[in-house]
Amino acid sequence: MAKVITIFKPPRITKKAAQWEKAYIAGVVDAKVGLAVYPHRVKGRARGKLFATLGFHSHYIKLLKMVQERYGGIIKFVDMSKEKGITTYRLDISRHENILLLMQDISEYLIAKNRQADLLRKYCQSRLEALKNVEHSSQAPITEKERSIVRELTRLNKLSLHPERSPL
Repeated sequence: MAKVITIFKPPRITKKAAQWEKAYIAGVVDAKVGLAVYPHRVKGRARGKLFATLGFHSHYIKLLKMVQERYGGIIKFVDMSKEKGITTYRLDISRHENILLLMQDISEYLIAKNRQADLLRKYCQSRLEALKNVEHSSQAPITEKERSIVRELTRLNKLSLHPERSPL
């Protein structure tokens, strides 16, 4: 089991990304970032809430700080030295507004994960609309449209993990 320690709390978004930064971040997202919506788990059991997240893993902390300054998130230190002999950092972006901003900024540069980014953007837009009129997120139930987006995103993520199963 990997040991995870939070080292950089989310700052306010201080900078807007330049065009070259958007293209660079899109290349990183295409190569190694996980775009996912997963159920909230408490003691191993899935609960009703779904979380959208982007997980950047890198040994290069300056890259993660650059993305964090522009799109928020929390940087964590991940020690997997017992398992694989690796120490790395992870940036988790889970606020719907930040994910939506990131997806809008880099969508024109994405190649491999364009469809996943589009689905994640639709999911975040739908959740933000649902959360607009309620006091707490538990009062905004997940719609069937959102569930179908999550199923399609999960299917595409499985295909990208196993390219031999791809219908193309």
